[in-house]
Amino acid sequence: MGFFYLSKKEKVANEEKTKEISEFLGSEICIIDCVDKKLYLHEKAVVIETQGKINADVKIIPLKFIVSVHLKTFPSFIEKYSIEFETVNGMLASSGTSEAYIAEENMVTIRYTKENDEQTKKVLAYVLEHIC
Repeated sequence: MGFFYLSKKEKVANEEKTKEISEFLGSEICIIDCVDKKLYLHEKAVVIETQGKINADVKIIPLKFIVSVHLKTFPSFIEKYSIEFETVNGMLASSGTSEAYIAEENMVTIRYTKENDEQTKKVLAYVLEHIC
């Protein structure tokens, strides 16, 4: 019971963080439910919320700091793909360096569904419009 209570308490705290971020950045343009994360597209930033971990966290990436977007596809039988946002001083997770784990904070893995595909196209179009 104690572990369940803590997990529920952390979930509520994470939802409150997300609500505060929404109030600060305005309402979400779209939301994608990813593998262990949620991706929120706001008017001025991309927000990645980590889910399912004890130390759940929210990362805000202002659009003005995104320099590229990397779309990674997997073999078709896996039915997932990833989007990674490279920032001004960041690195791609595929760079193979010891700091690559930091870049994974900027990456989400998305399951293939019609709704996710439509939302992903919306995110990519919006971000690319603002960084190009």
